[in-house]
Amino acid sequence: MEPRGAPILALIVLGLIAGPHSARAATYANVRFAYSISYPADLLIPEREADNGDGRAFHARKGTAKMTVWGSYRNEDLEASPDAILREYNADCGASMMTYKVVKSGLIAFSCVTTARRIIYQKTILNGDILRSVRFDYPYSDRAVWDQVVSRVSGSLRAGTFENSATRY
Repeated sequence: MEPRGAPILALIVLGLIAGPHSARAATYANVRFAYSISYPADLLIPEREADNGDGRAFHARKGTAKMTVWGSYRNEDLEASPDAILREYNADCGASMMTYKVVKSGLIAFSCVTTARRIIYQKTILNGDILRSVRFDYPYSDRAVWDQVVSRVSGSLRAGTFENSATRY
């Protein structure tokens, strides 16, 4: 026999777990660099696609969080290793040290807390001479919301043909 309040408690817990994950999903697909990403349309507003067609910026409906997604070609040195590319990205952290980093042959990810108390997180998928990236920049004080969003959105970044790759946020 269940305690009398169990169904209500279950609904409350489910609501807390769903939290920001229950946001309405939208997908941005980029034709030029063949990638897609799902994002919470209830939290992020897309800006105009870049004139060169490489990607798009998004800004938070509330607060100062930003997300940018783009594709690019490796610089002239196509042999640049993932470690070398990560060292270039490290400059974005300024005097701050990276608090998280993953470097693999086809993936680079890092995060840091800047001296301005903002979190930068970036994930880049490497495939041949093409890099596809998503970056978040948000206040450290907003971690409770944005850390979960970053995890889900960055996990939805897909390279290649995107007709069947849209994932649910």
